[in-house]
Amino acid sequence: MTASPEAALLSLAAEARRAARGDPFANPALSAALALSRQLDDGALSLEEMAGMVAALGRSAFRDRAAGLARKTGLAGATPADAALAMLATRAARPDPSDSPVPL
Repeated sequence: MTASPEAALLSLAAEARRAARGDPFANPALSAALALSRQLDDGALSLEEMAGMVAALGRSAFRDRAAGLARKTGLAGATPADAALAMLATRAARPDPSDSPVPL
């Protein structure tokens, strides 16, 4: 595979979904699995390469999920993690700065 491992796996999944669009009995996951199996059988892909593809995709998904959560919680941007956690703890302990703190 010439593309990055992650891009190759995503491309394979996209092609399987595209091929299944007009067929109500098609199974894109099975099609992708069969394509990967054929690449393994042909020697075009090793188990180590496949493990690397899955690991890269997992890391990418984790980063995307973390970025989405940061945006949704208002913590996106250049705020350091420690400062963001301190801000959240302060807000949890004293939601209204003009009121008494919440006993923990």
